Amino acid sequence: MAKSRDEDPDARATTGEFSESEFKAKLREIGRLREPTRDAPIPEGEFAPVKVSGKRLSDSVIEDRR
Repeated sequence: MAKSRDEDPDARATTGEFSESEFKAKLREIGRLREPTRDAPIPEGEFAPVKVSGKRLSDSVIEDRR
């Protein structure tokens, strides 16, 4: 299997050796994780689900597999 181009040769080889905060810090260091730059907008008004017509998706998938 090919190595990732941003693999750090000094990184620990086995899983479970990093705490979650250490893991996130390492991802930030190599540019794979960023903090959100601003708050996500909150939609105004009441939630209204979209009505979908036709067959259920699960029925379509089962038919396609036959």
